[in-house]
Amino acid sequence: MIGGFDIGGTYTDIVILDPASKTLRTGKVGSTPGDPSEGFLEGLMSLAVDPADLQLVI
Repeated sequence: MIGGFDIGGTYTDIVILDPASKTLRTGKVGSTPGDPSEGFLEGLMSLAVDPADLQLVI
């Protein structure tokens, strides 16, 4: 899977591309300015994506 993330001041936007199933998933969660990785992980969880399944992060 390939993950694209836009971590902004208010929201973190997530796009997940699964080349195997040719599916695209999108999501939006609140940003966590104190620790942007929390918003990143929350976004993955909201789309039921295991971080270990990501082969590339953009």
